[in-house]
Amino acid sequence: MSPATILEVNRRAELVYGYPAADLVGMPASDLVPEDARPLALTIVGRVQQGETVTAEATHQRRDGTRFPVRVIAAPDPTEDGHMIVTVEDITAERQRRSEAEAIASERLRIAQEIHDGVAQNLAAVRFKSAL
Repeated sequence: MSPATILEVNRRAELVYGYPAADLVGMPASDLVPEDARPLALTIVGRVQQGETVTAEATHQRRDGTRFPVRVIAAPDPTEDGHMIVTVEDITAERQRRSEAEAIASERLRIAQEIHDGVAQNLAAVRFKSAL
C-alpha cells in the first residue's frame, strides 16, 4: 500500500493544522497523525479501500506538534479509483462539552448517593424512634 498523500486542501485545514495549503498539498497524510494514532488511521484506510464509508474519532497533530481530537469521515472517491475523500472535523469543543456534561452527571450521582446513604437513613431512624 502506498502512503496516502493530500491532494486538495481548504482554508479551514490551513487554520486547523497550521500549515499553508502549498505545504499540505502533496504531504503524506500520516504527517498529520501522531505515531501512536497511526494504527487507527491505517485501519480506516483499509476499510475505505474495501469500499466502506468510515466515521471515527481519532487524534491528529498540528504543525507545532500539539494534538487535538478529530472526527474523521472517509469514503471512497466515486470519481477516481484508488482515491478517497476524507473530512476531518476538530472536535475539541465538543469533547470539552462532553467532559463537562459527564462531570455534572457524576456530581449528581454522588449527591443522590449521599442523600440516600446519609439523609434518607437518618430520616428512617428518626421515624422508627418516633414510632417507639
